[in-house]
Amino acid sequence: MPKVKIKINDVEYEVEQGLSVLDAAESVGIEIPHFCAHKYLKPAGLCRMCLVEIKGARKLQTSCTTPVKEGMEVYTESDAVVKARKEILELHLANHPLDCPECDQAGDCLLQKYYDEYGLYERRFDIERTHFEKDVILSDNLILDRERCILCQRCVRFSEEILGEKLLAVFERGSRSYIATYNDEKISTLYSGNFAEICPVGAITDRRFRFKIRNWFLIKKESICPLCERGCNIYVETPKDRPYLKNYERLQRISSRDNPEINKSFICDRGRYELFSLEENRIYKGISEMEEVGWQKIKKILKEHLFTIETVILSSWMTNEEIDLALSLFKDYLNLKNIYFWGNPAGDEDEILIKKDKNPNSYYLEHKKVKRLNSKSRIDFKGSTLIFGDFFRENEFVLKKIEDESFVILISPYIPSFPEKINLLIPSANFFEKEGYYTNFEGRIQEVERIFENDKVKTEFEILEMIESILRKK
Repeated sequence: MPKVKIKINDVEYEVEQGLSVLDAAESVGIEIPHFCAHKYLKPAGLCRMCLVEIKGARKLQTSCTTPVKEGMEVYTESDAVVKARKEILELHLANHPLDCPECDQAGDCLLQKYYDEYGLYERRFDIERTHFEKDVILSDNLILDRERCILCQRCVRFSEEILGEKLLAVFERGSRSYIATYNDEKISTLYSGNFAEICPVGAITDRRFRFKIRNWFLIKKESICPLCERGCNIYVETPKDRPYLKNYERLQRISSRDNPEINKSFICDRGRYELFSLEENRIYKGISEMEEVGWQKIKKILKEHLFTIETVILSSWMTNEEIDLALSLFKDYLNLKNIYFWGNPAGDEDEILIKKDKNPNSYYLEHKKVKRLNSKSRIDFKGSTLIFGDFFRENEFVLKKIEDESFVILISPYIPSFPEKINLLIPSANFFEKEGYYTNFEGRIQEVERIFENDKVKTEFEILEMIESILRKK
């Protein structure tokens, strides 16, 4: 990409040609305040908060709509610019309600941030604020507070430019303008949660997260979404380690994490809301013959049955490292022929993010030449069967096919659909409790860090190490 030389605040930089002044400044670590601008939306110049001074221009320019040019000299903190920001903030806040104590965006709100940095003025308006409806149901997931809206139109533009649908629009004019759906119908899209996330203030909020916990009590931890083969980058938001937060659920919110190559800064509603189900129906004790057993007993039972195993079913939720170790033990060391992997059934697909394959690591398993199971697969279960089942609740067909005389060992974080079919149930860590690498449908390898510690269970890798120690001693 060709470069141009520009000066920002009298310091010379080399930036990519074609960038806006706003993006060029950001690329060299200089923040220019803005509301309406967004990395993945077309520039609109609506909020006027990003005004900068450009040498030779007769007036201040919106940095989001002004492309850089060779030799351009930009000032982002001149007296004129700071004065303009203060006045723009005053206009944005003229009718804005004082909702900060109860607003979910408090602590993560650009209006708060910029007022603290550039506002701090004495209020000059002594007229009654304009009032709008405060609890407008946009969808099953969203509530709109029209009084908090600053009409940046990010939500409108996201709908039209990313989703390709006209779901929201600005109605009326001037001070009477407001955001609404067409014919007041509910938004129907699998990307509705992005409307709340893309809102720079507290106008659109998430009904699931509403009034649950303050933003400043949360820690964002990096992960990926395992619900399809794309592997969207996400943040898992969990309460800080504070005594007064110990009774809060450990998983509070799922939000998008920017990755231009995979999901930009958006995720679908399934990733945003359905991942909470990974915390349900957990098991923390081993079960043998319908009785709870500890790790010593589990190891003893494994010793008795490991060498009778003839069929191994891996899980497409296993990490690359777990898959490699499993194949090393069962394919290379024990020379087993019946090694398969299961996955959640194929589903719908779109051209935005959602992929048909609803599994996080099926690409890597197929790359390793492991055969995929489905409800039509013919399997001759002989001897003992070892199953890795991270999300086994959705794959009942495997258990239905296993003969009653077969000894079945299931490694899973969850209570199985047919517990009576399982001879030994080994509790394992769920997706958020382990670390490793996953390979998405394009062959991109992504690292997953452990989000939660859980000393009650072991990861599949640790269980495989236990199996390896038994095999090597034999």
